[in-house]
Amino acid sequence: YLLKTDLTNAKLVNANLSGANISGAILNDAQIRRANLTDANLSRADLKDANLAWSNLAKANLTEANLYSASLSEVNLADAVLIETNLLLAYLPKTNLKGANLSKAYLGGANLSDANLQGANLTDANFSDANLRGANLTDSDFTTVSNLKNIKLDGAIFCRTKMPWGELNDGC
Repeated sequence: YLLKTDLTNAKLVNANLSGANISGAILNDAQIRRANLTDANLSRADLKDANLAWSNLAKANLTEANLYSASLSEVNLADAVLIETNLLLAYLPKTNLKGANLSKAYLGGANLSDANLQGANLTDANFSDANLRGANLTDSDFTTVSNLKNIKLDGAIFCRTKMPWGELNDGC
């Protein structure tokens, strides 16, 4: 267990932390690339400016985690829990968020280009100024999103996608 541990600037490249309890840990500027964090508990963890590129966080719990300006390029977050997670200015291109719970998450200015948000729970999420260009939004429901101001959707895949102005099926 790494509960509430200060791991600022830690080098955890290729680490196997599957199922680990890292709740409340401080991982600012940590290098966690290509790590296995499947089923890990990172709730309330501080990952500001951390680099998690190419890591596996499937089914991980990131509730109320701080991922401000973190790099999550090509990360697997399928079925992960990101309730009330701060993803302000986070870098998430080509990230797999299929079935993830992003309710009340803050994604202001986040880069989600070419990300997979298929079937993700977006209830009360804030996407202001987010980049979702080329993202897969199949079976996503944006009708309950709290903020879509200045969202970029060029080239996004819409199939059974519910938007405040109606359902879109351009990519089916």
